[in-house]
Amino acid sequence: MDKTQSTGLNAKNRQGFALLITLSVLSVIIALTMVLLSYFEKVQEDASDTKALIQADIYYTNITNIFQGFKNKKTLFSILYSTAFPLRTPDGRFSLILQCEPLYKGVNINWLGLENNSKKAALYTVAQELFEVLAQNYNIEDAGRLQEMIIEEVVSNKKTVQREQSRLHQKNGIISYKQFAEIVSHYQFEVDDPNIG
Repeated sequence: MDKTQSTGLNAKNRQGFALLITLSVLSVIIALTMVLLSYFEKVQEDASDTKALIQADIYYTNITNIFQGFKNKKTLFSILYSTAFPLRTPDGRFSLILQCEPLYKGVNINWLGLENNSKKAALYTVAQELFEVLAQNYNIEDAGRLQEMIIEEVVSNKKTVQREQSRLHQKNGIISYKQFAEIVSHYQFEVDDPNIG
């Protein structure tokens, strides 16, 4: 029985294999460390955002408490609506601009559908007056028909315009410029108004 003599080649193969396993383990550890560091950066960003929100809430509470101390609030709010006030901490590390803006910056076209709602009659009146002004300024031939089409789209379940394609529940009324443009297009086709286009 002849036994083969072990050579140094077999020992080199074992060392090479051990080196390969060591390098593989090190690369996995380095990759995991990189992933953990990227998560750490995200957590740091979230923490700084949360810190800023908490600080803003504290400033908001302080400012509203200061407003409660004013006796003549009408003058205070008329000044705040007309002018923005910059506020800065004494050390200059934080600054804030205090400004008031109205909740509604425009007239919602869906308010034209509130004609029969006595609680929201003021909203309907504003929308109706604005519609009449626009109809007069743009010389709309049959403003009544355009208003009927808008109200029909806002109020009724039978839509002249195809509803927006979405998986989400769609509110009633006109919710996009595209939907309004399609109503105007239907009006132009029906009435053949040259001033609309």
